[in-house]
Amino acid sequence: MDTVMMNGAQRWSKSKPAPTMMQKTICKDVEYTGIGLHSGIKNKIMLSPAEPHTGIVFRCPTRNIEIPATWNNVTNTTLNTKIGIGAAEFMLIEHLMSALHGLEIDNVIITLCGNEVPIADGSSLEWVKLIDRAGVQIQSTPRRYIRILKTVSVTDGDRYAKLLPSDVKRFRISTEFDGIGLQKLNIILSESYYRTNVAFCRTFGYADEINDLDEAGFAKGAGLDNVLVMHRNGAPINKLRATDEIIQHKLLDAIGDLYCAGSQIIGEYDAHKPGHKLNWLLLEKLFYDDSNWTYI
Repeated sequence: MDTVMMNGAQRWSKSKPAPTMMQKTICKDVEYTGIGLHSGIKNKIMLSPAEPHTGIVFRCPTRNIEIPATWNNVTNTTLNTKIGIGAAEFMLIEHLMSALHGLEIDNVIITLCGNEVPIADGSSLEWVKLIDRAGVQIQSTPRRYIRILKTVSVTDGDRYAKLLPSDVKRFRISTEFDGIGLQKLNIILSESYYRTNVAFCRTFGYADEINDLDEAGFAKGAGLDNVLVMHRNGAPINKLRATDEIIQHKLLDAIGDLYCAGSQIIGEYDAHKPGHKLNWLLLEKLFYDDSNWTYI
């Protein structure tokens, strides 16, 4: 295999296939109970081991419906990523999906007693801890990656998101927020990078938005224990966990949203002011044309 290490991440040659890496699941059932960010309702969630090629699947026990966490099952992207089939819907899946992607877990059944994944502390740290508690099982089936063959892009005003051919899982993001200004990030995703720099970074918002969000039916479970809240001048009301926590959380969201591709993507994600809708539109455009990508 033609494989080299680059900043702790594996790099694959264009001329040769990706190395054979085995799929992963978790070793045992694990549970967590917490409130939903938008509903304010307490829900219990359980992660269970799954067979190879299952993917990430959400299960509604009351309706006996299973919903694969894939781009074609996304039903709404307003302030979160929501998937659904018929009357069954699950919202705010992106932080859990991010942890599963960051830790390279391929197959899990997620049983949710309610319709919103708990917000925990606003980051994906609790999900990383939950996966660690369950343990990781390496399965006997090779993993299948998605390789980007052609540049795909979507725009919304001055915002854009692209997927470009690359030999690594590169994320290049820029953001611009009131009081924060322009921030940029360019990284190669690996489990070690995710654990060290991404997992603990919280969702965020401005203090003057809280009433409007509540009136619109959102953020009913939000508080200083699960959201980084800032004034418009950029001053945080609760303490920053890192100077780049804002842009690292946008990376966290993108990692979760892109896992709705159904497999890890070998390619470069390049985005300015990304969000859930833009990420979903990007995946929709990617899979619209089979010549944009291939399995390896």
